[in-house]
Amino acid sequence: MAVLIEALEAEGYVDGESIFGAPYDFRYAPGKHASHVASSFLRDLKGLIEIAYMNNGKQPVIILSHSLGGLWALHFLRQQSLTWQQEYIGHFIAVSTPWGGTVQSMKIFASGYAEGAPFINPLLLRAEQRSSESNLWLLPTPATFDKQVLVTTERDSYSACDISRFLEDVGYPEGVPLYESRIPALVESLNPPFIPVTIVYSDGIDTPLMLAYGRKGFEHQPLVTYGDGDGTVNLQSLMGVLNRWKALQGEDLEVINLHGKTHSTILTDKQAVNTLVEIVLSKPRHAEILS
Repeated sequence: MAVLIEALEAEGYVDGESIFGAPYDFRYAPGKHASHVASSFLRDLKGLIEIAYMNNGKQPVIILSHSLGGLWALHFLRQQSLTWQQEYIGHFIAVSTPWGGTVQSMKIFASGYAEGAPFINPLLLRAEQRSSESNLWLLPTPATFDKQVLVTTERDSYSACDISRFLEDVGYPEGVPLYESRIPALVESLNPPFIPVTIVYSDGIDTPLMLAYGRKGFEHQPLVTYGDGDGTVNLQSLMGVLNRWKALQGEDLEVINLHGKTHSTILTDKQAVNTLVEIVLSKPRHAEILS
């Protein structure tokens, strides 16, 4: 978020005084039997927000998140009371949030993902990537993808309704109890918080929509069929909460589409960053938490 931070500082925000970072450890996720690391992050985030609030004249805080940070922020907010949210939080800006997971995450568990690095065999990264709990949190959800076929092999096919069987078949059975005991509760209740929200997303970029594995199965890279999205998160996931939240929130929900920006360049592209700064400045002057 360095480019965005610099742009906010140019508008008068001061690091450590009116703008704060809240980085999370991607290896862990919240939920039932959550690790000490995940639980500590949520406690520390609440304390940071309250400190920022007090140090800035009791002005409610803006939370600005990117990607998985949006799921963390929503989970955090849903744990707080209506009274606490409305006192301490002025606005929640969620950028590029994978509300319903991504097809790309299925590739991580099946055959690894090198994130575009041309000289790295994704299979060498697979074991390490499987060990990150957050990747389970990012698997496609039935609420978003329904029974749409997302992965095929010569003998079988898998939708978002088949995640447990998928994890077994790709050779990661130890992930099944962790997924089944924690992830559904995190993704099945994505109700809005009790504060105004701005959702920012992008489309128009080829994004993996279906993975076809051939004769060698999951020990080689798939043939990828692409759909719409931001290059990482599928469009139906980026928009996954909009209809429900519009019905529940009405005028408290703002939706902005920054067409043609990728999942990462939405935080570095000059036009996109300027738009994000304009969103922040259009709200009453608050301290800001970046996650």
